[in-house]
Amino acid sequence: MRPEENLPLITTYLSCLISVSLIVVYVKYRKLVNTLDEIGKIFDYVSRGNLSERLHIRYNHELRKISLNINKMITSLQNRDVKIKDYQKELLRDIKKLKELEQIREDFSATLAHDLKIPILAEKNTLQFFLKGTFGEITGKQKEALENMQESNKDLLNLVNTLLDVYKYDAVPTEPQKEPADIKDLMKECLNEISSLVVKNAHTLENNIKEEIPLVNIDKNEIKRVVLNLLNNAITYTQPGGIITLSHEACETEIIIKIKDNGKGISEVDIGKVFDRYFSKDIKFRKVGTGLGLYLSKQIIEAHNGKIWVESSLDKGSTFAFSLPLY
Repeated sequence: MRPEENLPLITTYLSCLISVSLIVVYVKYRKLVNTLDEIGKIFDYVSRGNLSERLHIRYNHELRKISLNINKMITSLQNRDVKIKDYQKELLRDIKKLKELEQIREDFSATLAHDLKIPILAEKNTLQFFLKGTFGEITGKQKEALENMQESNKDLLNLVNTLLDVYKYDAVPTEPQKEPADIKDLMKECLNEISSLVVKNAHTLENNIKEEIPLVNIDKNEIKRVVLNLLNNAITYTQPGGIITLSHEACETEIIIKIKDNGKGISEVDIGKVFDRYFSKDIKFRKVGTGLGLYLSKQIIEAHNGKIWVESSLDKGSTFAFSLPLY
């Protein structure tokens, strides 16, 4: 048979071979595409947090090895996820226990403060009777000793009242008993109450609130407590002979009260902590009640929809300020 006679047969053979090859390539291509599609779905599940799905590839050795490695990775992630969830549950249990302990501590502090208040008040009344001579005449030295005891009693009573008020503000949202008040007159009352302490420490107290101020709707007793706290704080951290200045700023929507001293000042590290509960700038300067007064002041001012802040630097004094809305 001549070669040209074999040409149709060769052509047919080649066509069949090419067709079979294309079919094989197409099948492998489809398997590869399906495999890649399955891998894509698995990674999509993983990205959504579903770690229960796995790849199932059996028809290609290399792809099967890849799928096994991917499955191992997902299993590892699943195990880690289980551990993380266990840690979270344990952490939540610990947080719950800490909250319960904190509540127990708060309740204990409040109960203790409440129970202490009665004997402290009894002691206060007894000291007053002695100083008035109700139980007979007393000598000069006895009077001096009794006055020192009376001062300590006053500090202790203030601490107990502060503890009770802190508990009150923390436990139940407290609504101030507001009424129109003259801030200028209120500042004078505060300065009169603090005057003996100012004289005792040889401080100069400057009152720059001279002009008339619009009436402000406030709980007078609570705001008075804030001002006395800030004045006491200024006296505590200002060296004898220092200057303490009381001033104000007024605008259309609020009034700002400022208490400035030229005392020790506050470091940049501590300035963000001064209104935290029980914070004291330096333990060696700690006095009875220090660490609660500023915290309570913040609670009172925020209950009035105002703000309280401090500006200070070491050895350059501090300016404590708070704002009260006019309406």
